[in-house]
Amino acid sequence: IDVKAPFDDYHNVTGWAKAGGVVKESLKSIIASGVPFEARTTLYPALLSFDDVKKIADEISALGVKNYAVQEYRPIAQDLITTEEERKSFLKNTELMEYLKGKFEHFEIREG
Repeated sequence: IDVKAPFDDYHNVTGWAKAGGVVKESLKSIIASGVPFEARTTLYPALLSFDDVKKIADEISALGVKNYAVQEYRPIAQDLITTEEERKSFLKNTELMEYLKGKFEHFEIREG
């Protein structure tokens, strides 16, 4: 399941005020079902900060998410603003990656 932002900030990404609550409830349902799944976040620097990513990890690990992956943002052709340095900044932040690794039974980093 894709987790785009901290639950309280989901509306900033999706434009829908209730989106964060819907995603949170979806995660709870999947966890309760016992079906294996992965939560993942695309590290899009225009929408997320390092603190946002930590908050996502805190929120979803508190719900009981065991498997989490972060993936590097791959810009679309229309994105003329995001620099390579910005794209790589999340994965180069070893403190952030170690923090995330410590929150989950299984943590994966996916580079672009």
